[in-house]
Amino acid sequence: MGLSYTSFEYSEPTFSADTLAPGDTLTVSFDVTNNGTVGGKETAQLYVRDVVSSVSTPDQMLRGFEKQYIPAGETRRYTIELPMSELRIYNIDRKYVVEPGEFEIQIGAASDDIRHRHTIRVE
Repeated sequence: MGLSYTSFEYSEPTFSADTLAPGDTLTVSFDVTNNGTVGGKETAQLYVRDVVSSVSTPDQMLRGFEKQYIPAGETRRYTIELPMSELRIYNIDRKYVVEPGEFEIQIGAASDDIRHRHTIRVE
């Protein structure tokens, strides 16, 4: 992680849906508050983990982020969109598809600083 002279708090995110089709887009929104005494930039990141797939996939795949400057003591709204097409993999039959199943959405400041987790389903 980078050097920061402030700290940030993430609110509980809201999700546009818990069940989506392969052609849908998930919208995730949450607030980030600068709890410090100086302003700073915060890059919120969205990672995805395919819970069960036909082939091996990484535990975390960065699929979206948003960076904003937040003055000391203030809060900013972050909104990250995730098209389900971003979840495509080459399956066991070598076809590039979005497999149905559960996906864990992870929101945080870095891959090792996940603040919230939520499971969605693709049908």
